[in-house]
Amino acid sequence: MTQPSDTATHLPIALGDETWRTDPLRLAVAAYLARYRGETRRHADSHLRVYLTWCQLGGLNPLQARRPHIEL
Repeated sequence: MTQPSDTATHLPIALGDETWRTDPLRLAVAAYLARYRGETRRHADSHLRVYLTWCQLGGLNPLQARRPHIEL
């Protein structure tokens, strides 16, 4: 079973010292995933990981992405 601490280390979000505590993307990911439990949380985590990886590969800030960016 995936624990929240395990998931956080696998998400494609740069850490860097203690900045993770105030990083808006990290906080948004934590808030989003906190709503879910069990299989639903694992499913949400999987989709979020794919989205964040896609943004990273495309050089797109996930928090600034809008519908036209995603639909391309």
